[in-house]
Amino acid sequence: MRLSSITVIFTVVVFASNCVGAPVPVPAPVPVPMPDADPEAAPVPVPMPSTAAAATTTTGVTAQNFGHPGGAPAW
Repeated sequence: MRLSSITVIFTVVVFASNCVGAPVPVPAPVPVPMPDADPEAAPVPVPMPSTAAAATTTTGVTAQNFGHPGGAPAW
């Protein structure tokens, strides 16, 4: 009888200690500076692809005509 009551009390205490309490905060990652980066250098612009070059593929298919001379097919 005594062993079962101790087991029940221990189970309740462990369960309550797991339920009650603040969640453990996850630390934010710390940014590491690049060793070769120059802090005074201007950012390098990234060239955007041309819309005309992106619309036409090497096979002549464009976004407008779907490869058909008369435009999009009437499916």
